[in-house]
Amino acid sequence: MDQRIRKPPALRRALAAATVAGAVFLGALGASDAGATSSSTTHGCHWANGLPTNVLRQGSTGACVKYLQGKLAVPADGIFGRRTHHAVIVTQEHCGLQTDGIVGASTWDALLHWCRE
Repeated sequence: MDQRIRKPPALRRALAAATVAGAVFLGALGASDAGATSSSTTHGCHWANGLPTNVLRQGSTGACVKYLQGKLAVPADGIFGRRTHHAVIVTQEHCGLQTDGIVGASTWDALLHWCRE
């Protein structure tokens, strides 16, 4: 009898995301689609290893929020309000991420590299 334990789909997605994120942080995937390199600033965001280092949440403002809003296809006013927060939650849910509404490394990685529609 086969005694292997099957991993649920959410765990498989999380493991895949961790693998991709690890590769990104090691530089294996190179710079992002914005062409940013280590410690540069593009789209008003600070970048390192192909990902923005800015952590954005409700109440954040500025050019990096506008860049995020463009990626989420919500009106880009540079203010992380209710509409942007909802779009982040929906995206995190769709990508199998923790749905906290905070745009950190995992959410940036999903938006820019592996969970695009």
